[in-house]
Amino acid sequence: MEDQRNNGTPQAESNEPGPAVQVEIAIIADDGTISIPKSQAQLTLVEVADIDLLLSFADGSFVIIPGGALDATSGQPPIIVFLDDIQSASLQPENPKILTLNELFQQAEIVDIARKGVLRVASSRLIGTDADEEFDVNNPDDSENGDSSPSQSSAPPQRVTSASPMVDFNQSSEPSGDGAGRGGNVPNLPPIEVEEQENVPDQVVPRPVVYEDALEIENVSDAILVIDRNITDDDIINIAEQNSTIPITGRVYGDADTGDLVTLTVNDKVYSAPINPVDYIDEETGQVDTILSFSIDVPGADLVADSDSSIDGSLTTIRETVFDQEDYRVDVSPPKPTIDLDQITEDNRINLQESGEPIAITGKVGGDALSGDTVTLTINGQEYTGLVGEDFLFSIEVPGSALITDEDQTVEASIVTADDTAGNPSEVGTDSKTYLVDVEAPVVAAEQTLSYEENQSPGDVIAAVAVSDNVGVEGFRFTDSGTSESLDGFYTITENGQILLTETGSRGAHNDFEDEPNSFDYSIEAVDAAGNWSAAETITLRVTNLDEQAPVVASDQSFIYDQALTSGSVVATVAAEDDVGVTNFRFAETGNNLSANGQFRIAPNGQISLVSGGGGAGGTYDLRIEAGDAAGNWSTPEQVELKVIAIQEIDATPPVIPEGQILSYAENQTANNAVGTVAASDAVGVTSFKFSATGNDLSEDGFFRVESSGRVFITEEGIAAGVAQNDFETGENSFAYSFQAGDAAGNWSAAVAVILDVSDVDESSNTPTVTLVNDTGIDAADRITSDGSWTVGNLESGATVEYSLDSTDGTDGTWSTTLPTIGADDTYSFYVRQVDDAGNMSPGTAFSFTLDTQTTAPIVALLNDTGPDATDGVTSDGRLDVTGVEAGGLVEYSLDGGSNWSSSFTPVSGLNDVTVRVTDVAGNTSSTPFIFTFDKTAPS
Repeated sequence: MEDQRNNGTPQAESNEPGPAVQVEIAIIADDGTISIPKSQAQLTLVEVADIDLLLSFADGSFVIIPGGALDATSGQPPIIVFLDDIQSASLQPENPKILTLNELFQQAEIVDIARKGVLRVASSRLIGTDADEEFDVNNPDDSENGDSSPSQSSAPPQRVTSASPMVDFNQSSEPSGDGAGRGGNVPNLPPIEVEEQENVPDQVVPRPVVYEDALEIENVSDAILVIDRNITDDDIINIAEQNSTIPITGRVYGDADTGDLVTLTVNDKVYSAPINPVDYIDEETGQVDTILSFSIDVPGADLVADSDSSIDGSLTTIRETVFDQEDYRVDVSPPKPTIDLDQITEDNRINLQESGEPIAITGKVGGDALSGDTVTLTINGQEYTGLVGEDFLFSIEVPGSALITDEDQTVEASIVTADDTAGNPSEVGTDSKTYLVDVEAPVVAAEQTLSYEENQSPGDVIAAVAVSDNVGVEGFRFTDSGTSESLDGFYTITENGQILLTETGSRGAHNDFEDEPNSFDYSIEAVDAAGNWSAAETITLRVTNLDEQAPVVASDQSFIYDQALTSGSVVATVAAEDDVGVTNFRFAETGNNLSANGQFRIAPNGQISLVSGGGGAGGTYDLRIEAGDAAGNWSTPEQVELKVIAIQEIDATPPVIPEGQILSYAENQTANNAVGTVAASDAVGVTSFKFSATGNDLSEDGFFRVESSGRVFITEEGIAAGVAQNDFETGENSFAYSFQAGDAAGNWSAAVAVILDVSDVDESSNTPTVTLVNDTGIDAADRITSDGSWTVGNLESGATVEYSLDSTDGTDGTWSTTLPTIGADDTYSFYVRQVDDAGNMSPGTAFSFTLDTQTTAPIVALLNDTGPDATDGVTSDGRLDVTGVEAGGLVEYSLDGGSNWSSSFTPVSGLNDVTVRVTDVAGNTSSTPFIFTFDKTAPS
């Protein structure tokens, strides 16, 4: 036969009619490219036949790649070209893949292997066609006879149907390879005859190994190590596998033998085990075959830690060491979903209404979360679930009742997503949201009557609604309008409960006591931060009459004082009256308590004192004085005359009390409150007053007392008696008491009746009164005192007294029964209200006072230390210069060591031992002794 190798398709020929089994040899080019005269699409099986590769195709043909099993492991494995795919473009795949011999080899199954250096060659006839004949290539006799025995293959047998009776193994005689199977010299052999039989069933026969009968046997020394491609099911190490031991398995071929050592290097650590034979049963033939394999346990942690994720393996036989490498992947990062809860409600509070409704808990997910994942909410030990939407948002309805009963008032959310492709389970994404629960509505105090004076301006605060809540009130509304403005438009109410008069309300009866009616009812509701609204309560707003009458300063008042009086000395007491009460005085020219010439100061009780020395004898000062009341009304100015006289040796003129004086004061006074001041004048100075009926400072009935300045006080006896002198409604409202005024010389005025007139107070208001227990000092009504105690009056029986220290009438809810703490000298301000047994709350009464418990000692010196030595204390001018006196302080003098005191001082010829005492406006006293020699006698 001619050489058909070079035409690429050597064909088996038949000597007898009938189809032949086609076995062809792959063509190996000079550059190593291997050409297969078939189409890749028809390839059905790749097997290892000793050192060659045997390819099976769908048409029952075979192609041998000589030495392919060895060349596949070279550093640059050759490229495989399927010629039919090139010749017939229509048979090529749309995207043909470049296939290498290595990749083809990885698809191989083992048919026969070399053991112990001897290449076993099967008969060139179809194995199994004559089971009775045996042939041993190692027996020359059998070789000559041309009979062969089938070799024992370690691969499972292949079912071959409709086998052709003839196979032609003739090859070219031209050398083109290195040895058997690679194009070496092979003798031409006649075709093998196969006896044809009719109706022969499909036979299960071993795959033929295509070597010629008389082929020379050569030793095979190469061993092969093959690590199984997938070290796990997916060839990826996951978290679970990281924490376990993974068996690394594989097979060995060639001259490897049982007991040879396989070594694996992972993460710079060495693991080894010997080769073991393993028997297995062929599923199709039922025959038992033996393979050489290994299995080595490697910790998953080392596989994860390995820097290149590659197992380096070696096989050491008696003759050599061969290598293999297997790559894998690592994924020990679990899916990490995240979850973010929104606020539980818009204000993050559950109110009474919401507690009875379903509430949608919403949020969003992120990270590795997927739409369709389940979100779990845990509330009060109960779980609620929902699915994540396509927009990665979720909304799960839960009962409001569950939210309000949750002990820690916290919604806990969690999400778990699907395992990743490596099989790692998801982490749990969590979030929590704490909320507030307030299911208690505020309570507006019932039956509140809030009074305010007429003549308010638009926008003025006229009252504050009393309300309580367990957390805090956030707003108010009028029930009829549902807004902060009343339906009639006369009032508005603020978030803190203050009621303001509107422009419309200021123009009618709501702002004018004389325009009846004076009381108006409105229904009020309060709301807290959680949105709970109180029940509606009716409050009464009542307009009261304003004190619109200004005081009146008595006209034609004239006072005389001694020029020897020094700074701080009281030289006069201005008389004024008011239907409620005079509370202040001022000089008309300056609008304050200091005269325009800076020489005089007037106190709130009307006493005029010297700022500097008394002035020259014969001088006259005309001062225009105004009196004011608590309502801010000021009288018209009245001129008061002050005359300065020279020192008199004898004062025989008694003081004078003007006739017709009426002292008006409001009812419901508290003990020791000043109700008025009796006016008197004297050529030198008034120093004391007394009731003519008793001859002392206490009235005959014990209800009043008078001090040396002429101020009249109601006593504790007068309060306790509950007499008409303190109650307008009792009956008689005017009471006459006879007074006398005295001077330093002991002269007493004639007795003059002074009327004490009680005025009415609107007692319908339940506002408490607050007064100092002892308003010490010069002015018993100026609230400047050294005694910081007070009393609260006008209280209903059983009422509770509450205080607010925030200077806003307690509108921020800071009412408490705790008394204000009074400490160091300072000005203290607070509000006082009463809460009766029914829970009604009065408006707050503002009260303030100044605590002053200390004063400085006066500095005393001669006004003019005459003579050669200006510091020897010998002078012909006996006037004293007293400095360091607080504003409003009273200066007094004593010549007997403090037993008797006078507001003026007259020196005596010779040695003068005088003590100067200062009493400040709070009643604190301090004294300084002073000695000098008065000498007016001229030398003889």
